[in-house]
Amino acid sequence: MKKLNIEEKDFLQISEDTELFISGQKDFFKIDIAENVHAKILFFNTQINFLECKIAHNSCLYFDVVSLFEKKSKIKFDLQEHAQLHLKNISSQKIEEETIINLNEEGADFHGEYLILANDSQNSIKTKIIHNAQKTFSDITNFGIALTEGNINFETIGKIEKGKSKSICNQLSRGIILGKKAEITGYPILLIDEYDVQAHHGMTIGKISDDELFYLMSRGLTKKQAEQLIISSIIKPFLDTLLDEDLREEVEKSMYSLI
Repeated sequence: MKKLNIEEKDFLQISEDTELFISGQKDFFKIDIAENVHAKILFFNTQINFLECKIAHNSCLYFDVVSLFEKKSKIKFDLQEHAQLHLKNISSQKIEEETIINLNEEGADFHGEYLILANDSQNSIKTKIIHNAQKTFSDITNFGIALTEGNINFETIGKIEKGKSKSICNQLSRGIILGKKAEITGYPILLIDEYDVQAHHGMTIGKISDDELFYLMSRGLTKKQAEQLIISSIIKPFLDTLLDEDLREEVEKSMYSLI
């Protein structure tokens, strides 16, 4: 991937297929994806207070955000007709993030995946997906792992405006609690003003199943090894699909060091 440090610019125009590894710090940054472009962008420990991204007609953006340090940010995406956004967000330190996805034209398509690992930090993830047009699609999955005194809060809002028929809005939050003082909370919210749509939300939060632990321990693993194996089965699929293969090992070591 081509590497780019954003500290010397405020705006990035992408007009052809590209793969970018972006780092640096910035108060404000803007990305415009031109029409008919297939782009892949990886933010690694990138500190941006406010990020704005526009994806034009018939373009597709794969956007990975990996944070191994404390971060606070706001992000806004605007998708035009048949634009696609695949967002993956991985964090192992304190994170406070608010993201707004505007599906502004027919065929706009959003897929989001969040993996938050909290050891002793307070973490807040707020995501709002607004269906501003007919035949738009959104699907988001939040996954939290709370250790020791870690606290994770997911607030996910899916909104379908009146008249935006044939739209689909799905959201799912899952969490595993591994500390006596750890906590995961979630607020799945659907604001639906149209009848001819599909909208679903679900949430499951709890400890690792005693049956799963018993089964693995009966095969010779200690309780800690069994817990690590189960958590690995959750983390690994996120890491295996990171855009930069060279980064996977570093992120894996960082996350497993907390477990």
